[in-house]
Amino acid sequence: MKNLDVRTTKGIKKGSYDAAKEVYEDCGHILKAVSSHCRLIITGHSKGAAEALAFKRMYKTKMKIWRTYAYCPPKVLSIGNKHEYMDRTYLFIDPDDMVSDVGWPFLKHPDAYTVYSKDNIWSDRITDHEIGRMIKFLRNCPSSK
Repeated sequence: MKNLDVRTTKGIKKGSYDAAKEVYEDCGHILKAVSSHCRLIITGHSKGAAEALAFKRMYKTKMKIWRTYAYCPPKVLSIGNKHEYMDRTYLFIDPDDMVSDVGWPFLKHPDAYTVYSKDNIWSDRITDHEIGRMIKFLRNCPSSK
């Protein structure tokens, strides 16, 4: 039930905020060092995507984050706060995937470059949450070849 908790800390879903903070506390010194020499890419799927987005929002000024990729993320930012556009951030959302709706109406996805796959399932929506379906969609996209 923790994933359904819509409380926020500093405009970010509390669970995602806490997870991103823990990653930074454990690995921030390494990530800062790496980002000064290499292109740092933050990525995640589902709950990990929400945490990747929270991490980018929280620590983008402390290290050079080159790109952030979020696959099938739940909503992570509070509706009530103004959030700037997240540059070099890419969301991949399947409209049939119910996880992308988690947090509504209290939370939202960030303003970022968003790719929507086909709305093509008429039955249960959880089957579209599998990362394999998103990979298959992206491989068949004309722009990804």
